[in-house]
Amino acid sequence: MKPRATSNWGIRVLEYWSVGVLGCCLLGAGSLFVLGKGEYTSKYLYTQPNPKDRGGLIVELSAGAPLVTRAVAIGRKSVSPYLGKLSSNTRTISFKHLPIDKYDVLLVTVDTFYEGIRLVRRNDPVKLKAEAGAIEKEIRQVEGFFEGKAIERTGVDGERAACLLQQWRIGVALAESAAVLEGTIHSIDLFFFRKPLKGWQLVKRRQLYREELARKQPFKHVYLAKLGNLRVVKKVKKVRVKLPSPPPDDKNDKTK
Repeated sequence: MKPRATSNWGIRVLEYWSVGVLGCCLLGAGSLFVLGKGEYTSKYLYTQPNPKDRGGLIVELSAGAPLVTRAVAIGRKSVSPYLGKLSSNTRTISFKHLPIDKYDVLLVTVDTFYEGIRLVRRNDPVKLKAEAGAIEKEIRQVEGFFEGKAIERTGVDGERAACLLQQWRIGVALAESAAVLEGTIHSIDLFFFRKPLKGWQLVKRRQLYREELARKQPFKHVYLAKLGNLRVVKKVKKVRVKLPSPPPDDKNDKTK
């Protein structure tokens, strides 16, 4: 499958939210101390591996790959995120003690994130087109802390839907010491929806990445199928991946 950097339905959402209802948001060294429903502190952002699980995953990147700053493997059954260990040159990423499952991987560099995440079992393009507006509307009402939102990909399967999006906050945020943070807070999330009767309802959220960075712009995004559907059993699986160059900045400007 050819790598692509566009969303399923081409939506780029940028909303500036009122944060008056949030009160004071306190951020320490990567940890959020005032939480909304479904939010996670970075201390508990990733699932702790169980030493009894003998599976593992090694992702080897080809020469010339950009430096990776974060690597996350997401189990398809549990949707649990596991943090990967980076080699000194960041071209070898290892995940140890993984339970039996299929995994999709997220790789974050200084300006781009690559992923091969399966959002739903069988995406229905016709229903996705019909429901895109309603799902977008629901996302607009979620998570007021972040000023910017960009929906990267969405999938719909029957009465279930899922979105991969990134969010960022440029406005004032305070550290635990009450000092004003200088950077921009970035987040990459999975939102899961159901439509029991009428209207889509958010039923689960998984935050895959959260960091305060000097970078004020949102990340570029590249979908790469080879980073997905990696089956792990009771041994270590190895996969080699070539990361394509990200698209030009003007094609990824989510602030327009």
